[in-house]
Amino acid sequence: MLNLHTLHAEVANMDEAVTFYEDFLGVTFAVKTPHWSQFHVGDITIGLHPRYSAEATKGGWVLGFTVNSIEEWIAKLDDAKVGHSEIDTLHDGTQMVSFADPDGIRWQAIQPR
Repeated sequence: MLNLHTLHAEVANMDEAVTFYEDFLGVTFAVKTPHWSQFHVGDITIGLHPRYSAEATKGGWVLGFTVNSIEEWIAKLDDAKVGHSEIDTLHDGTQMVSFADPDGIRWQAIQPR
């Protein structure tokens, strides 16, 4: 069973996006940086991230789910011949790997530290 960890959108302009969420939706951000901003809805982290590439689609969301072992997920992706990113280790030790479903919807397997 998958446990939703994070849902984040790629944004073109972080300052404009944060202002919209604060002013229009009334959310309070737990983190606000040029590279990642987040707020919480219950146990779910909602994040904003600059677009990963110029080719990134406008308005897309990325779903992140918690895993016990990032290495096991990489093996599972490799066995299924699903392309994926290298392991990305965040400042707090959290590790994640990104991949896409057959329709290009982006997912992240996240192993919290």
